[in-house]
Amino acid sequence: MATEKKTKPKRKKPDQHLINERHYIDGSRAAWSFMLTQCLQHLGESVMDAGSSRWVVEREEARLALRRVCEEFGDANWTSDMNLADVIEKHLVPYIKRRKS
Repeated sequence: MATEKKTKPKRKKPDQHLINERHYIDGSRAAWSFMLTQCLQHLGESVMDAGSSRWVVEREEARLALRRVCEEFGDANWTSDMNLADVIEKHLVPYIKRRKS
């Protein structure tokens, strides 16, 4: 009876160019999100009352926070259009589980 060894996920190290590009894109998206918030406020809309626009802003803030956490504790090699639950399950949870064991 052969025993199977569980392999732990290896943390991929993207090259510096990819990291810089991702930070540029994240900064750009954060700026657009901030401008959307400012536009809504200047139009007399509270961000909390702005309906779907509020969700756009909140999703961007959550995505940027998740990117920071993944850079420190997981794998930040994912695209901005990925489902956030998938990012958590595939690019963060395996690394957290590995740290716990």
